[in-house]
Amino acid sequence: MDYAAGRGATLSTPPPIARFLTPLKYGAVPNPCNYRQPTECIKEERLLLMAGSQTKIDIRPDQLVAPIDLYTGLMFESLRKLYPDLNFARILILSAKHGLIGKEWPKIAPYHCRHLTQRKAKHLIESGIDECFDDWGRLPDGRSAGPSPRQMLKPYSGCKWRDVFIVASKECRQVFHAFVTQLIEIGCVGPNASINEVEGDIAQQRRQFEDYLRGLV
Repeated sequence: MDYAAGRGATLSTPPPIARFLTPLKYGAVPNPCNYRQPTECIKEERLLLMAGSQTKIDIRPDQLVAPIDLYTGLMFESLRKLYPDLNFARILILSAKHGLIGKEWPKIAPYHCRHLTQRKAKHLIESGIDECFDDWGRLPDGRSAGPSPRQMLKPYSGCKWRDVFIVASKECRQVFHAFVTQLIEIGCVGPNASINEVEGDIAQQRRQFEDYLRGLV
């Protein structure tokens, strides 16, 4: 990943804030990344979006833990190694079972879903950031829906996101592209924000992620 002056993309002129979000279609989601040098900002203005990993901590099947403690993949190893207190950004994780979740909430148990499927990615993208999580369209009667992506992705009061970094590939990357595109549309991303992502094979992605994290020190 090379930081450039936008690769043709720009956020220098902020879009008008939308009352109704433009619907997005699976397979046709725009890439919101502008590949700028990460913007210096306070932690309340930095958003890290990560795909959950296939590898997970070895605990009892019914034991509940914070999502950030469940995943043990390479990217999570790098994150813990370079920022063990995790106190530098809002960190959100896309789970193949639970959808978008926080790093500490909700507590979840180990599960066997390996990757986000096309069906689930399509469901998240075409539902948009305002749709509450409905267990992939299978919410049982009497059970309340989870929070919407907008609720989880909305910056703190008085803030906008000034640095967004995506650690994901394949379906998860497309979902995060959709979420960030709609965050821009509703005015939650600053006009000069940096929006970047990892690219290439897993070794390249890990190196790019670690380079990004080291650059924040």
